[in-house]
Amino acid sequence: MNLLKNKYSFVQILLLVFAFVIPFQRLFHSSWFIYKFQLPELIAIPICILSVWYSSHLAKPHPSVYPIILFTLWSILSIGFHFSNPVVLEGLGIFYLFLLGYATCKIVSNAPQAYPELLLKVFVLGVLLNCLLSLFGLFLFCQGIENDLGIWYAHYPIIGSLYRMKGFTSHPIMLSNLAICAFFLSLSLFSKYRNIILVTLCIGIGLSLTKSILSGIAAFGFVYLMFFNRHHRRFSMVLWCCFVAILVMKEYTTHFTFPLSKQEVSILSQAQYWGGDTKLPVTATHSIYNTLYAQLKQSSWEAFLENPITGVGGGNTNGYNLEKVNQGLLPSRLSHYDPHSSLFGVLAEFGIIGFILILLSFRSIFKITNLFLAEKKTGLMLSILSIFLFIAFESLSADVLNYRHLWLLGGVLYGIYFSTISPSITPCFDSLDKKEVSTHS
Repeated sequence: MNLLKNKYSFVQILLLVFAFVIPFQRLFHSSWFIYKFQLPELIAIPICILSVWYSSHLAKPHPSVYPIILFTLWSILSIGFHFSNPVVLEGLGIFYLFLLGYATCKIVSNAPQAYPELLLKVFVLGVLLNCLLSLFGLFLFCQGIENDLGIWYAHYPIIGSLYRMKGFTSHPIMLSNLAICAFFLSLSLFSKYRNIILVTLCIGIGLSLTKSILSGIAAFGFVYLMFFNRHHRRFSMVLWCCFVAILVMKEYTTHFTFPLSKQEVSILSQAQYWGGDTKLPVTATHSIYNTLYAQLKQSSWEAFLENPITGVGGGNTNGYNLEKVNQGLLPSRLSHYDPHSSLFGVLAEFGIIGFILILLSFRSIFKITNLFLAEKKTGLMLSILSIFLFIAFESLSADVLNYRHLWLLGGVLYGIYFSTISPSITPCFDSLDKKEVSTHS
């Protein structure tokens, strides 16, 4: 029994290290894995192997995880339907992330009561370090020293050419996403130095210059109105409308431009995000144009219509777009981008079956969160609900399924659920004897 405890102590430490290094996503590159295999994977793979190894035996999974299991299996079956390197990588990647979520669930459900909060605090500190490194990169850039801690963007909307912070993450959007998640967690996890942490994270969010902050504001507003609303009914309706309008504005500015003159079009057409193949005249001199994001959704929808059941294969939309580019049906720049939307991406790559399974997976997550909040409104669960709402909103214009922190947080949620709300349920798949493991007490 002591040996088992020692094993779990070791894997718990490994998971803490993984949570801390999640933001370090661009340290090296390989020709086959590209940027998919990074420092977090070096830590996560041993965690997954040890978690499976420590299982006494596999038991029937709880129904709440059925959709996630089925989506993982469907993504692996996609390899057989559409065999190619991108599809193999995507299938293996989703399987790895599923194992990561499973391992996190198992470790948390068998850990001491204070462990989940410690794990999330370590995650916040890793994001905080990345924000500070990003600021250092900005300082170096201002001194004329080139570095990889940010990206120079020409012709950024409204502002013009500028430097956007990203740290060691894959993109400024990723830095912003991580920092917003860390911001929500910091509201409930920290009391000492909380204001310093929140201000630093806000600087990271602001200088990444992404519209993700609008999704974060909307998520915060929805949670506030659902659980803390004490306003008059009419004023509450006004607040609901305001937060919905924020979401609508975010999606509009992602997919379409404001009315532009011909002179403005000649400048912005050089930008990476420019679509411009469709315009809606507003006045005699100004028109609204679509962006690359709108074109990506259109091509994803067309891919789905051509392959409604199995899709074109996981990670294969680039290949689909390239084929259409070669046929002259899509602009050449479109072949270099993935769907930039989990909802449209899953439709295009995994068909209607994968799409339904993803919707059911998110439904399961929100259902479990609401079960906690129905029993007791804890700050941690409100933070987790805010994060999943935020990520759900972001899924309209970002590929959130590949976010490591999504699977980590999902594993934490399920782990707490299996050990707290339903202590009689075996944790996820595992049937460890609770008497042999240090549990929540």
